[in-house]
Amino acid sequence: MTHLNEWLHSSTRLREILPEDLLVLASHQTPFYGLHVRLNQLIEGHNNDLTNLFDYLEEPRRTNDTQGVNWYQQLLCDDRE
Repeated sequence: MTHLNEWLHSSTRLREILPEDLLVLASHQTPFYGLHVRLNQLIEGHNNDLTNLFDYLEEPRRTNDTQGVNWYQQLLCDDRE
C-alpha cells in the first residue's frame, strides 16, 4: 500500500469513527467544526488529482512532463486541443 493510499484509507476511517460535530484543534488554523466536510474535501481533491494524472498518462510521458499536471491544469487543456 502506498503512503497516499494509506492516508486515504485512514482519512476515510477517521470520518467513519469520529463524530460529525467534533471540534478540531488544528495547529495551523483556528479551531473549527466540520471535520467530515474537510475530510471529504481532502479525499475528493486527492482523488481528482489522481484522475487527472492517470488521464494525462494515457499517452507515454516522461517523469518531468507530469510534474505540473495537478497544479497547472492548463497543461491538460493545451495537450488535448
